[in-house]
Amino acid sequence: MLAAASVVGILAALSRYSPALPLYWSFDAAQDLAAWISGWLALALALRLCTPLLARPLIVASLGGYLAFGVGLDAALSTAALFVSALLYGRGLLALAFRTDDGSPGWSASIFVGLALLLAMLGLAIHAPINYRHIYWAVLALPALALLRPGNAAKLRQELGNRLTAAAKIVDGMPYWGLVVLLALLAISARYAFFPTVGYDDNAHHLRLWTELALHQRYSFDVLTQVWEVAPLSVAGLHAIASLCAGEDARAALNLALLLLLYIQVWSTLFHFRLGQLDRLLLLLALGSTPMLASLLSTLQAELFLATLMACGTRLTMQIRKKWASADALALLAIAALCAATKLPGAVAGVLLIGTAVVQAARTSAGSAPPAALRYPSFLVLAIGMFAVAALGSYVNAWIVTGNPVFPLYNGIFKSPYFEAVNFSDQRWNQGFSLQSYWNVFFKTSAFNESKDFVAGFQYLFLPALALLALTRDGACKVLIVLIPLFGFGIIMFYMTQYWRYVFPVLPMATVLIGLLLAQDLPRSILTIRAVILACVGLNFYFLPGISWVFDRTSPQQAYTAARRDVIANRYNAPKQLTAYLNDRYAGATVLYPASAPFGATLRGKPVYTNWYAPVHAAAFDAARDSDAIVAFLKQERIAFVIWSTFDNYPAGSAGWALREYLSRTAYPVLRLDNYTLYRLTDTDLAYRRIFDLLDQTGEKGTIVESEQPKPLATLAIDRATSLRYRVTSRCDSPKGRMILTLRWNTSDDAYYRLVPCDTTESDFTEALPVPVGVTHAELQLARQDTAQVVVTNVKIDSH
Repeated sequence: MLAAASVVGILAALSRYSPALPLYWSFDAAQDLAAWISGWLALALALRLCTPLLARPLIVASLGGYLAFGVGLDAALSTAALFVSALLYGRGLLALAFRTDDGSPGWSASIFVGLALLLAMLGLAIHAPINYRHIYWAVLALPALALLRPGNAAKLRQELGNRLTAAAKIVDGMPYWGLVVLLALLAISARYAFFPTVGYDDNAHHLRLWTELALHQRYSFDVLTQVWEVAPLSVAGLHAIASLCAGEDARAALNLALLLLLYIQVWSTLFHFRLGQLDRLLLLLALGSTPMLASLLSTLQAELFLATLMACGTRLTMQIRKKWASADALALLAIAALCAATKLPGAVAGVLLIGTAVVQAARTSAGSAPPAALRYPSFLVLAIGMFAVAALGSYVNAWIVTGNPVFPLYNGIFKSPYFEAVNFSDQRWNQGFSLQSYWNVFFKTSAFNESKDFVAGFQYLFLPALALLALTRDGACKVLIVLIPLFGFGIIMFYMTQYWRYVFPVLPMATVLIGLLLAQDLPRSILTIRAVILACVGLNFYFLPGISWVFDRTSPQQAYTAARRDVIANRYNAPKQLTAYLNDRYAGATVLYPASAPFGATLRGKPVYTNWYAPVHAAAFDAARDSDAIVAFLKQERIAFVIWSTFDNYPAGSAGWALREYLSRTAYPVLRLDNYTLYRLTDTDLAYRRIFDLLDQTGEKGTIVESEQPKPLATLAIDRATSLRYRVTSRCDSPKGRMILTLRWNTSDDAYYRLVPCDTTESDFTEALPVPVGVTHAELQLARQDTAQVVVTNVKIDSH
């Protein structure tokens, strides 16, 4: 009854917060979803009719192949090599450290041990110029040599065969069309991994490690350029290894591999509750429908990896009671190390996992099996040492470089000279720690995440609380111990800041907790709970595109190929594409980026930022408020190119205003994408020729712009010019008014739009722009915005 009431409560709350449910699916996205579902069902029907005996494995293989091609075969193969190598490294180390009487160590445990070893090696290697592609391929291939030993390869083949047999048994136990529908729904979220890496944090920092290793074969740890350069780097490190080996960005393939690992951990944990296969699949679907999961698949944010670590770590704590000193315990230590190596809050997760394991071992040691026998203690010591390097390496390095082990966090305590002495936090997400805030997460999600409302995942609103009630039933308290990392980490993170992405690492375990509701021996209640979960899944998919500002405008299939991904990147992250242009033609250049778009992580040169990421550069830039000071700043930083954003309107007398005026005189406009222009600096003023002067047409009267719709003013003969420069002298009725200047090219529907700021006093505004290839004429149009009228004294346009 409570479960059914929860659905009624959700629907009632939805009607209260939004009487007309918003539809976040754009026409293109909805059309793509319909095409995906119909195409998938058509393929399933064809396989069923043509190869009925092989239809199940073929439909699973078809989805795997489709996803592999979507992320790129090179990236998929290099990522597969990374995880297979981690499996072999971890399996070998655990086998050398412990004697096991019950077979080889688990594969998931082995993978995380191997990843910890690889990240420890990476953490040491990035300090020296030795990070070449062929070396990483050799490192990944090295553990395969162990298969040359007689019996090792046969044993591994037997283990692989056993796991494939178990997987086939699961697949064969499902109704064919149930399997088809499940895969289709899980793929809805997985397909969002196809999107190019256009996120803010990714292009400001996360991609930098891979770029520098590919360019310089070492990492710079340049905190003057970017304060996050010394932050923990496990996710960026895994991405760098896979991308170096692939020769391209392997973010999408890496995230899909982590997603598969996450599903395996949740499935294995649910197995301990003796849930039926149908219920386990239903809970996987509930997790897969969570909108935040789709968002994380499209970025390099750390929460997906941290969620996978916590899911596996929680599962291992349930096994520690059997053998608390064993390969599982060592694997748990590796997972805790990886948590700490991921981000500072991950260290909290690692401590909670270890604490949970200690409590579990203390509770069950009396009746547990004896500790596993050590085979070679030296390998145990080696493993612990490497885990320490993986966990603490970034913090020790940050302490050496900056004087603050968690730089730039808590700098009010450690007081590094490279950052302001404050313990900063993002005030946007401080909504208060309360049950009201938790409730609002699900209905006013935009106040807790960069998203629209209703996209938090409705299954986590009531069902975990109802599952806690199930813990009071006989036999349910045996899993109470696993609630320590779930609620410990979740409550701590939500208390620190009410930002929903930071809480995501516990959502898979919250899904497991919901499984307790399905473990009851109450058939009618089970049916109701299943219906409630399905209702939540439906709501999640309905609102899913609202989780990202990209998803509701673009469909996953539009990002299926590299060429299509470039088109999307042009649309949503033009500075990244301008960076790619520079990499192809001017590798090694120093480039100044807009303060609002510090997206130089992939630059094969030196990016210069003037926002809070680079306090020293920001202070020097802000102090340069005239032409001479701007020239001195550009020369001091040896800047050769500037990416300028027309979104940014700086007030007169500011550094931004002075820079724009300087660029209009001496910088050559090279390329313009969206609202960003790339300038190449020169030593002398460019020779421009006057092609239009408003006063030549109106005498000394100028013109008055009263329309909000662009009105033609003149047609300009551009001839063979490659760039234009305009100078507008204007005055508005409102201090916040703006004039819309448009140059509509004769060769295409594309046009140059500029919101020219104006004030109640007369002011000048100058800017230069490139002319698209092939343009011979342009129509000059003017309009007003946020003001009753614009008095335009003059408009001058020059060509070069």
